[in-house]
Amino acid sequence: MFGRRLGVAVRDRLSFGRRGFETSAKQQGLAWEISGDHFAKARVGFEELTWGSAAGGGCPTLSVPGSKGTDWRMHLSFDLCNLCLDGVEITDKHGGESLARFEAQDNEIWVADGAYPFASGMSPMLQAGAGLIVRINWRNVPVLGPDGQRFEIVPWLKTLTGLSETPIWMNLPQQGWFQFRLIAAPIPPDKAEEARRRTRLRHQRKQQPLNENTLFAAGFVLLLTNLPAETWSGQLILALYRMRWQIELCIKRLKSLLNFDHLRAKDPRVVQTYLLAKLLIAFMIDEMTFHASLLHPDWFNSLDRPVSAYRMTALFHDTLCQIIAGSWVPSLPYFFALMRRYLCDSPRDRPQQLAWIRALIQHISLSGAFP
Repeated sequence: MFGRRLGVAVRDRLSFGRRGFETSAKQQGLAWEISGDHFAKARVGFEELTWGSAAGGGCPTLSVPGSKGTDWRMHLSFDLCNLCLDGVEITDKHGGESLARFEAQDNEIWVADGAYPFASGMSPMLQAGAGLIVRINWRNVPVLGPDGQRFEIVPWLKTLTGLSETPIWMNLPQQGWFQFRLIAAPIPPDKAEEARRRTRLRHQRKQQPLNENTLFAAGFVLLLTNLPAETWSGQLILALYRMRWQIELCIKRLKSLLNFDHLRAKDPRVVQTYLLAKLLIAFMIDEMTFHASLLHPDWFNSLDRPVSAYRMTALFHDTLCQIIAGSWVPSLPYFFALMRRYLCDSPRDRPQQLAWIRALIQHISLSGAFP
């Protein structure tokens, strides 16, 4: 595992990589420069779910060639205000998801999904004075109700017909019994049925018995928050939580455009080098996106024709690839003969069909058997 050491390694390389990129960009006629201030704000080395005014996080898994499971985890945080990654940590498959990995500030709101509602991780966030919105399920968080007794979530859900909330208390290591708002929102009937279908399939795949309460609770969104009800209504809390989906879209872009999930090595040291290079490219794309938002703020603020983060990432990724490769087309004829090992298949027992067809056609042509 090279979790926190990766953060140090990224920071050590960013300055060198930025200078090299600026030099190459200027040689290619690209006017944008990589600003030190923007990179300095990236909290590289923390983990996944920060939200300072607006942010979110996720944890994609990575596998080495030939693996049938998870070998590495990448913990990310995403700044929604600046449209950039602002935290990265790489761990092996044993690196669990926990809010304790983060260093919170009192002017931040942290949004977390159902993998994070645990006292050991939530307590440091609250101790720092941060706001917290975290999803829970009906039984993974032991809480007390106003009467001081264990609060049973499912019986309460069965009484609801719409968005509702109730005060509950949770025992935290640093705060003791801490009061939260438990917010429950029924999912639309068609969405609820789809959620329950996925719940059944998940338990079937894992060959686990399905509790009827689990199936019923799948039709609700359950959130814990410490944000005051006077200024943060239940509807607003739900709207803030939905913003967390942006980190999932960010992960999708990293996988589909930058091939983050296609590791080409098994040695941990080579994996680190590979991922560091990918992360440097991702940070540069974020920087270019930041400059684009300054040049054309109306693109990013428009509701009629909003900018596509996917297409923007694809454009800047292609741009960086061209800068790194340089002007190689004129040199292709000189080096083409040396590229056979990359362009031709290795010997194999079953001949390639296209090669076999070409050989057959050539044989028929030379033998004169074909009119």
